[in-house]
Amino acid sequence: MPAQGGSAPGRVATIGDASFSVRAVLAFRSMRTRKVTSHGSAPAGKAGSPARRKSRHAASAPRGRPRSPEAHRAILDTTLRLLAEYGYQRLTVGEVAAVAGVGKATIYRRWASKAPLVIESFSQLPELVAPDTGSVLEDLTLLMRSFVHILETTPLARVLPILAAECLHDPELSKLLVPMNQERRQALLGVLRRATARGELPPDLDLEAAADLIVGPIMTRVCFTNQPVRPKDVRPFIEAALFGVHHLRSPAATPATDHRHSRQRTGRLGPGREGRGLSPVRMSDADRIAKSMNHRRTRRDVHEDD
Repeated sequence: MPAQGGSAPGRVATIGDASFSVRAVLAFRSMRTRKVTSHGSAPAGKAGSPARRKSRHAASAPRGRPRSPEAHRAILDTTLRLLAEYGYQRLTVGEVAAVAGVGKATIYRRWASKAPLVIESFSQLPELVAPDTGSVLEDLTLLMRSFVHILETTPLARVLPILAAECLHDPELSKLLVPMNQERRQALLGVLRRATARGELPPDLDLEAAADLIVGPIMTRVCFTNQPVRPKDVRPFIEAALFGVHHLRSPAATPATDHRHSRQRTGRLGPGREGRGLSPVRMSDADRIAKSMNHRRTRRDVHEDD
C-alpha cells in the first residue's frame, strides 16, 4: 500500500491521499481564522467584512454636495437677469445652470420646472412697506414713490410685463404668480383701509378698484407707453385718483401760478374736514356739475324735438 502524505507522479490517487488533502484544507482554514482573530477584522473586500459593510452603507447614502446658500442665490439672481434679458420663452434651465456655474441636476433638485424657479427668483425683488403718516395723500405718495424707486433700481420694470403677458398662455405660471402679486398688493390696500377707518375715504369704498386707479398710471407707462415714471409724477397721479382728473395739468400748457393756486387747500375726503394741501372735490361740486350736464342735455333734446 502506498505511503500516505503524497503520491508519486503518474500513479493513481488513493484514499490516503484524499485524507491528507482534507487535513491540509482544515489546517489552512484554522490558520486563517487565527489571523482574523488577531487582527480583529477580515481582509478588506470580503463578503460580510466591516470594510464591505461600510462600502454598502456609503453606496446607500445620498450622493452630491450639500446645498449651498451661495449656489442657491446665484441661481435665483441669474434667472432674474436672464429673464429680463431674454424673456420667459427663451429662458432655459440649461442656460441658467451654465451662467450660474452649477449643474442642471442641481437646479432640478430644488425646482421641478422652470415656472417655480422663475417665480422664486421674482419673489426676491423688494416688497413695498406701507407708511402710516396719518394722511392718505402722504401715505400713497410715499408708497408709490417707493414703488417707482424699485422699478428704477431692479429688473422689475422689465420682468413684470414679461410675466404678465406669459400668464395669458401658461396656466402653471399664472397659478403661481397671481397669488404672489395679490400678496404684494396688501401694502397698498392697507393704506386705503386705514384711510377709511380714519374717515378720509368712504367706508363702503371699493378698495380693489381704488387700488387699480392709484397704481394704474404707473403700470400703463411701464407696460404700454414706455414713458419714464419719475418721482415727481407720483403726486399728481395720486391727487387725480383721489380728487379727480381735473387736478392733472400739463406742465407745458399750465403756468406755475396755476399749479400753486391748485394747492391752496387740501382736506380729507370726508365732508367738512379740511386741512393743508389740495382741496378735495366736494359732493356739492359734483352734484352741480352733474345738474349742469343734465340741463344742457335736456335743452339739446328739446331743441332737436322742435
